[in-house]
Amino acid sequence: MKAWWHNLSLHNKLQMPIQFVLLLMLILAQAWVTRVFEQKLFEGAEQKAISSATQSFLGLNAMMLNGNINQPQARIIYFKKMAGHDGVMDFHLVRGKPVQDQFGIGLPEEQARDELERKALSSNLVQIQRGSKDRPALRVVVPFAAEHDFHGTDCLQCHHVREGAVNGAVSLTISLEREYTELNNVRLWLSAGQVILQVALFFLVWLFIRNAIRTVVRLQRTMLAIEMDGDLNKCVEIESGDEVGRIARVFNEFLEYLKELKQQLAGKVIALEGYQARNELDQRIASGYMNRLIALDKLQDSAVQFYLKPAENFNGDLLAISRTPDNRLHLLLADSTGHGLSAALAAMPMIHPFYSMTGKGFAISAIAKEINNKVWQVLPVSHFVAAIIVSVDAKSQVVEVWSGGCPPPFILNSKGECEHQFKPRHLAMGILPPTQFDASVEYYSYHDDGASLVMFSDGVIELENESGEQFGLQRLINAARADDAATRWQNINRAIADYSGNKISNNDDIALMMAQFNFLGSKKSAREAMPVPQTQGQGAWQFALTLPMHQIKKLDVVPLLLDIEQQIDKHKEHGGEIFMILSELFNNALDHGLLKLNSGLKQHEDGMEKYFDERAMRLADLETGQIQLHLEKMLNEDGSSFLRIRVKDSGDGFDHQHVGTKIVADTRRYGRGIALLYSLCRKVQFLGNGSEVVVEFDLPDEMEK
Repeated sequence: MKAWWHNLSLHNKLQMPIQFVLLLMLILAQAWVTRVFEQKLFEGAEQKAISSATQSFLGLNAMMLNGNINQPQARIIYFKKMAGHDGVMDFHLVRGKPVQDQFGIGLPEEQARDELERKALSSNLVQIQRGSKDRPALRVVVPFAAEHDFHGTDCLQCHHVREGAVNGAVSLTISLEREYTELNNVRLWLSAGQVILQVALFFLVWLFIRNAIRTVVRLQRTMLAIEMDGDLNKCVEIESGDEVGRIARVFNEFLEYLKELKQQLAGKVIALEGYQARNELDQRIASGYMNRLIALDKLQDSAVQFYLKPAENFNGDLLAISRTPDNRLHLLLADSTGHGLSAALAAMPMIHPFYSMTGKGFAISAIAKEINNKVWQVLPVSHFVAAIIVSVDAKSQVVEVWSGGCPPPFILNSKGECEHQFKPRHLAMGILPPTQFDASVEYYSYHDDGASLVMFSDGVIELENESGEQFGLQRLINAARADDAATRWQNINRAIADYSGNKISNNDDIALMMAQFNFLGSKKSAREAMPVPQTQGQGAWQFALTLPMHQIKKLDVVPLLLDIEQQIDKHKEHGGEIFMILSELFNNALDHGLLKLNSGLKQHEDGMEKYFDERAMRLADLETGQIQLHLEKMLNEDGSSFLRIRVKDSGDGFDHQHVGTKIVADTRRYGRGIALLYSLCRKVQFLGNGSEVVVEFDLPDEMEK
């Protein structure tokens, strides 16, 4: 009903209530007029009947005065004549008890016939009875009391009764057919007049409303026409100065404003279209340029699977994968503040330091420090980059993690169960200045070659479904629970896709990466042994470096030495082997020569973590000591060459007499470094008290390069 009323036109909303009120009022008026007419009609009939009854009684009174009243036959004739009058249905005289007592009971026709007549005699009141519609009649019973002056006659001269005694009554019944016919005619004429009046009023009200809302209708037609063709040159014709006319005038003024606005918008649309075309071109160029910068082609490693999904055109999350010269796997996941191009640009300063320093063999602590320096210098104060940097060393089965601002990664065992979750230790990059930046890393030693490391941005766990509920860390861990690594990755991707459902876009960029330890390739095959020439020529070049303790604390020495060697001789194909040799020699000199660390710590549970914690503490406390490094390229007489490396520390040395070329069993978590030196170098020689070691590494022939 409400909807029906709302859908009516304005004309009908005005016409219907007005017409209903008029109809109701006129019907009530007709009913009232009919009622009054009927009342007056019946009152006249009653008066007529009472008057007729009185006149008939006066006739009887005259008969009494001339003595004819005593003749019954005369009375009967009189009664018949009175009953025969037009419109009289019944007439008879009712003899009261005083008359009966004095003159006798009288004729049968003169007796009281019903309760109405008896009531009239007893009460001395006129009794009126109206017939039914089937028998329209009016009956009056008029009592007559004895009086000294009854229309000029003294009743008490003949009737020996007290004054006021009811001598009798006249019962008269007249027909009301004529009155009912007249009443029905009145009703018929009133109804016909009602219909005519209602029709006339309907058209009068219709014309009045039509004239009143004419401006509104024109306003509606103008608006619909504008909706159809969009022509704002149309306007509403105004004929009145009332409220509707003022509304129409305001509408016309608004149309003029819209025309001006449309002209302005047309110019701006043209400008925006040009801007959009330039923006799309710029985005394509920027996208290609950024894809080159973030080196998407380098995200290829058999041990790593990754998933990237931007919330907008550009991804504010960044992934990077690279290997150090000694085959350590370095992973980077960065999450810039915001979305889109600005977020993607904020991550750009991280790319070059990561790949450059990883390629030179720097540790992730040094990489994190350099990246923070770049981000601090380049980005504005309101921008920062959350990041995770991971190093996986398959040779020592150690994972290093620097985590700042991102959800910390976790390690799954071969069954897909969460074996270890790293701690969120640091703030995001770009928040702290270089002097306050903490580059310390968390270590974890794994024992399960089938384990995996999972790292992700907050966009993964904050992913919302259609109900607004977040995905959460626990769902991610549950999705990864599978024995097979490939199935594990498929389950994670399927869980993310199913959870987001039909949502068109994410609230945040999504970055996810999983490294499988069984694909890391921990073993380095030994180089084929080459005969050592008996005669050696002179050195081609040599480089010596002595590092005191305060420099050792600040420098990442091995990448520095490798870089110097490769700047002099371009031995890129053997850079990894040279890096491993330099790394083993320098770390042995520092860890065991100067810091006097016991490698047996590594064999215990959580031994690697305890070993590195002890190393960091001793390195911070040690104030004296030095390490000497000497690199020299030697040329053989046959044109071949080799690299001689000598490392000497100021420590106490060790008993090297029983160190041979045998390789320690792989089940031990220490002692593998010396075996690696023997497998890579053609010569390994400890000198003095064991604090000095000299190794020789065959270089490729110049003709082969």
